[in-house]
Amino acid sequence: MVTGADISRRPVWAPWGPPLAVLLCGALPLFVIMQTRYQPRGLTFVLQVAVAMYAGLRLTMIVQGSRLRLLQGMFWVFCYVAMGIAPIAQLTLGKAPTRIVDPTDAMRTAVLLTLLGMLAYDVGTALSRRAPHFGATDRSTG
Repeated sequence: MVTGADISRRPVWAPWGPPLAVLLCGALPLFVIMQTRYQPRGLTFVLQVAVAMYAGLRLTMIVQGSRLRLLQGMFWVFCYVAMGIAPIAQLTLGKAPTRIVDPTDAMRTAVLLTLLGMLAYDVGTALSRRAPHFGATDRSTG
C-alpha cells in the first residue's frame, strides 16, 4: 500500500527539466555576457558565473521537484536574478551601483560570501528535514 508520505518523497522526472537547466545555467548567462564586446576575466567573474549556475541549477531542481516549496523557490529565484544574473551584467558592462574603493577585491569577497551563504542555506535545509518538528507528539506510547 502506498501512503501519502511515500508519494511526496518519490522523485518526479520532468522532460523539461534538462532544457530548463541548460537555459538557466548556460544560455541566459551567456546571453548576458555577449551583450558587449568587453569580456570580463578573472576569478571574480568566474565565481560570479558559478553563483548564477548554482542558483540556476537549484531553481531547476525546485521547479522540477514533486513537492511544492514556495519559500525555497522564491529564495532561489532571488539568488538567480539578483545575485547571479544582475552582477554578471554589471561586471560585463563595467558598472557598479555604488562607488567602491577597490572594486575587484570587494566584488570577489562579496561573491565568495554569496556562494558560501547559498551553500549554508542548502546545508540548513537538508538538516531541517532530519530534525524533529516542534509540536509533534509521539502517539505510539501511552
